[in-house]
Amino acid sequence: MVGGSRAWLILGGAVWGVRLLRRMASTRQMRKVLSQELRPGESLIVSHLSDESQ
Repeated sequence: MVGGSRAWLILGGAVWGVRLLRRMASTRQMRKVLSQELRPGESLIVSHLSDESQ
């Protein structure tokens, strides 16, 4: 590492940058958790219950 060539530093930075971009792109994909059709008169409530055990 110490005293290495500039070419290896650039190559390592490029590889690290590509891996970082791939990781960021994969975490932005949404997962489908539930898919259900609502009929007229039905409703859907989305809520978050706090975890007080912490």
